[in-house]
Amino acid sequence: MSTLALTELLASYVPRLIQNRVVADPSPIEAPVAERFQAAILFADISGFTLLTERMAERGPTGVETLARILNEYFGQLIDIIHNYGGDVVKFAGDAVIAVWPIVPDLPLDSSAAPGSVSRADQWQWTMRAAECAIEVHRLLTNYKVEGANLYLKLAVSMGKINTAHVGGVFNRWEFLITGTPLVELGIANNLAKAGEILITPSAWKLIRNDCNAEPMEFELKDTIAQGGRLESLNKPSSIFSVPSKPVIPEGAENSLRPYIPGAIINRLTAGQGSWIAELRRVTVLFINLPDLDKNTALDNAQNIARLVQRSVYRYEGSINKINVDDKGITIVAALGLPPFSHEDDPARGVQAALMIRKELTNLNIRSHIGITTGHIFCGSIGNEARREYTIIGNAVNLSARLMGAASWQDELIGKHGIPILCDRLTYDSAKGTVEFEPLPPQQVKGRTEPVEVFHPLELKKSVIRPKTELIGRQEEKAMIANALQ
Repeated sequence: MSTLALTELLASYVPRLIQNRVVADPSPIEAPVAERFQAAILFADISGFTLLTERMAERGPTGVETLARILNEYFGQLIDIIHNYGGDVVKFAGDAVIAVWPIVPDLPLDSSAAPGSVSRADQWQWTMRAAECAIEVHRLLTNYKVEGANLYLKLAVSMGKINTAHVGGVFNRWEFLITGTPLVELGIANNLAKAGEILITPSAWKLIRNDCNAEPMEFELKDTIAQGGRLESLNKPSSIFSVPSKPVIPEGAENSLRPYIPGAIINRLTAGQGSWIAELRRVTVLFINLPDLDKNTALDNAQNIARLVQRSVYRYEGSINKINVDDKGITIVAALGLPPFSHEDDPARGVQAALMIRKELTNLNIRSHIGITTGHIFCGSIGNEARREYTIIGNAVNLSARLMGAASWQDELIGKHGIPILCDRLTYDSAKGTVEFEPLPPQQVKGRTEPVEVFHPLELKKSVIRPKTELIGRQEEKAMIANALQ
């Protein structure tokens, strides 16, 4: 693979916000960075992929190939529509996508320029543009039928000031965060929306309510009840007839792109093995919620917490797959068992990482709620040549998110001495030789008809008794290892 081809491939794994930074300054990131600007935002949440994943998994390797093709076709169409309307696909949040339309160039947080100084006319036209995009996505991709399954879509449009941050840096791995009130509104909208609906949140409703056919509805925000709407159609165009061109990444900029790309795929990409990324793997998934962190969290605090989580996960050779922000705070998705690391005791490693994270966060007086599950899930890149991301999809992923939510509910119900970490049966069975657990009453979680067995990890066992076994034969190999050690 040529250097230019590799650079373009790596660039497709990061949003254009990062691509533009690399064009402006090709030197690799070395310190945390924060920026702020106004933007229209589109949230597209797809349901149906988990059921499709389980169905395709039953077919073995052929099913994995079919699933990868379906995912790439669907997300590829979604990405192309967003790009055609001038949007930037910033985040893949599980089965969802977050796209932004920045109104002004990025402003450093210490800049004297006011991010709210953009005109109302600019806010109106870019909000309308995002709404136009939502309508086109809805037209082409709602109730999408494939392989005997239906994929459903919920959409929401918001507008306002957003902050971005580049944090972390452990082993030169940097995470990209996007926070702000519009993200909080989108999280609320996603909970209110039904399949096939496009919701306009209060911040966007103020701007375009007179220019759309919509049913008014109430949003319960943190301190008040505000009005939004269920969008049906628009009465006028946005007056935007050109879209920003794709950034031209300079050749040799791969060292500036690598820090944002998961280790699970970076080695395969640089070796030219991108076509071998999609697979079914046994993975332990951690959903970590930090409810008290939001857009007001200082950059240095966000940096310290990001490094704390990175160190804890990397210590047990895990990966951080995603970091997202909504009305419930910051949620981090980590996994044990993704390439290039895989271990028989990944469930135990995942529980130990969670206990370590919980302990260190508690020392900082930061609340956390963690769900841990284990199972065979789809792991691979989704998207197309313009934009893609390495993701994990499957029942175990969804259940981990549900257990995180159940841990939050338990914590609020019982208080600070509540149940902050919940594990499923498979994780418990695999890790009980290493970790002490407390069995809990089965929990009823969304998406499951029957209550789910749950277990609360307490601490590592004082001593782990391992069976004494001796390797039979392999004399030559043992001699080689002994010589190497010597």
